[in-house]
Amino acid sequence: MKNVLKVWLKRRNVNKNPNSFYGQVSIVNDLTINDIIDEIVKDGLIDNREYGIEFMNHFNRKSAELLLNGNNIDIGLVKLSPQTDGYIQDKSWNPDFNYICASFTEGSVFMEAKENTTIEIIGSDEEVPVHPDHQNDGIGSNGESNGSVRKSGYDNPPCGIAFRNWILQA
Repeated sequence: MKNVLKVWLKRRNVNKNPNSFYGQVSIVNDLTINDIIDEIVKDGLIDNREYGIEFMNHFNRKSAELLLNGNNIDIGLVKLSPQTDGYIQDKSWNPDFNYICASFTEGSVFMEAKENTTIEIIGSDEEVPVHPDHQNDGIGSNGESNGSVRKSGYDNPPCGIAFRNWILQA
């Protein structure tokens, strides 16, 4: 199957090159295990949807259990490794400051699928629709960059940059 990933071109505001763009993927849907199992049922691989969902949920729980017992997990789509983060003070774990997470890299199934993927550019720059979850990330219309430090276009922006600018002006 040939995959098509639709991308909007977004102008890079960090430099003065008018031909510098990055791609913002146009998200079609947010899918869950249930949606993926429905697709597998449509493909005819399994007949019993409930069994497929139960199997995938058990697979995920077992993978998490193995991961959280110190194993690296390669599930094809991604490779997972357990990690901890946060400053460990006095050689003691403090759940208020420390946490467990997983790092991941692309697995072989994903890498093979990328080889069968075409990028389709569907528009550029000001035409780009903003996903509600990403309205204020990156450098956008409310800010400018002088190359290394992002300056906010607001007099009193509600972010760490305003605090940093305030400290530097003091």
